[in-house]
Amino acid sequence: MTLRKMRSKMHNLDDDSGDKLVTRIVTGCGVTIVLVLLYLLCRVTIVMLSKPSSHSDEYPLPAMDSNQGVSAELQALAEELDILHGKADSLLEQEKIYYEKRNALVKTALGQGDKPRFRSDGRCGPNYGAPGSPDFGECDPNSDADQKGPCCRVDSGWCGNERGKSWGHCPLREGEQLEEGDPGPACPDSVCIDYSEVQKHRHLAVSKLVEGAKRFRSDGRCGPNFPAPGAPEFGECDPLADADQKGPCCRVDSGWCGNVRGESWGHCPPDCQNCIDYSKQP
Repeated sequence: MTLRKMRSKMHNLDDDSGDKLVTRIVTGCGVTIVLVLLYLLCRVTIVMLSKPSSHSDEYPLPAMDSNQGVSAELQALAEELDILHGKADSLLEQEKIYYEKRNALVKTALGQGDKPRFRSDGRCGPNYGAPGSPDFGECDPNSDADQKGPCCRVDSGWCGNERGKSWGHCPLREGEQLEEGDPGPACPDSVCIDYSEVQKHRHLAVSKLVEGAKRFRSDGRCGPNFPAPGAPEFGECDPLADADQKGPCCRVDSGWCGNVRGESWGHCPPDCQNCIDYSKQP
């Protein structure tokens, strides 16, 4: 073998050995790096688990005694709310009862209740009592017909509408004269009663009574903290109004009258649970 061939063969052997050596070195370094990373990851995990949480340090959980104290306060507030709700329900019930009684009295005074002051057979006077006027039956103040009203001829006991006649049912009005040829005398007020005029006086008396005991305020406030002259324990809202700070509804928790409907924050039920609509009261 020549010297040149021997050198060439040795060179090829050196190249093969070098490539294998490089491969082994790279593989070994990669394994080492992976092991180091795994070691570091384990160390970091151990440190993280052993270190107290900064969140728990900043916001420590309350002790059991504190929890019990909070629970007691919440329970006390719940009981207080129940008492307030009970009082509110009681006031609302009282308001309902009041309106029922007041309206019943007004209807009775005007003869518009379940017991009318006049009869269905057209009779009137002391001998013909009516359900709402047992001692003296009246005549229908809104009628204008024979045996109906508005007048009562007491001596005959009949209702009717004949005017300007001495034998008629109605007294002469101011400036009114008997019909020509009627010898008279005119039927006196004690014998002939015009209940259409009587009803006008009743309406006036009831209006003055209601106005004198007005149950709503002029500033638009309502509820138990804002009494009115006719409602010293619970100010109401104007049942005939339809405007903010007027009525017809009262939001009891805020103490304001208004007319907002269909909203939980409004003034009127049913969407507002703590509200009263005075236009709907019986």
